Amino acid sequence: LAPTLSWVKPEVDYALKSVRDSIALFLAKPEETAVLKKCSGQIHQVTGALNILGLNGAVGFCESVEHAFSGLTSEPVVRPSAVGTLDRAVLALKEFIDSLAKGAVNAPIKLFPVYREVSGLRGNAEVSEMDLFFPDLSLEAPIHAAAAVVPLDKLPAALLAQRSRFQRGLLAMLRNPGARDGLKEMRVALETLDVMAAQLPQPRSLWWVAAGLMDGLLRSANQDTWMTGAKMLCSKLDLRMRDLSKGDTPELNPLLSDVLFSIAKCKASSTRIREIRKLYQLDSLFPEP
Repeated sequence: LAPTLSWVKPEVDYALKSVRDSIALFLAKPEETAVLKKCSGQIHQVTGALNILGLNGAVGFCESVEHAFSGLTSEPVVRPSAVGTLDRAVLALKEFIDSLAKGAVNAPIKLFPVYREVSGLRGNAEVSEMDLFFPDLSLEAPIHAAAAVVPLDKLPAALLAQRSRFQRGLLAMLRNPGARDGLKEMRVALETLDVMAAQLPQPRSLWWVAAGLMDGLLRSANQDTWMTGAKMLCSKLDLRMRDLSKGDTPELNPLLSDVLFSIAKCKASSTRIREIRKLYQLDSLFPEP
């Protein structure tokens, strides 16, 4: 990333410096609101440059800052405190890009505290770290030790059978949250899908990762708030199994990202969870406490 970032960094640095210079002029003379008019366009240039590099998290952050600038300059009275928040956001973005240029891990969640402040300026209180969570979904899970090929004419039935098994386990879990048998059956279904993953749509790692989610559920306390979100992901996994059993090719990347986020936040551990954390470098994607 660092070498390709160097191609656009001079342009990005210049645009961000121009924005901060305009902010400094405004804060010195708050009646001069006209100096802020060009800030949105300059941030838009940065958004475009980062988008070319595939820095999705930083792009989302930029878009939030850009929209905040647009909304601010359309108000009858521009609040210096709000402009100060945007100044901190632009500085945080510059420091983040500088760190990437020096070889740091691309972990845009580190921008979340100021991202939340900027979103608040736009009246958007419903933000989450997931907005800035972008692991490398192209990474491939290890091939299952018992990997097998199912004859194509039998594949739909095999997928339907595993969905039925997963649903039985899901229903048992919902009926008796304290029991573990349902979760164990769900894990077997996911493990079996991992066995036949080579015949399934990308990202095939979803089923390997989802089995890790079951480990987290098996090892977490029933009252754990983490479990609420994890159980919602189980329903999403069921829907994707339904699609596959019908011969559809659903978009699986968003679900894989959601499951990885849940595993990153899981306090429980297992061999599979540790393997997932290591492969996707999940611990490096979050700031240290």
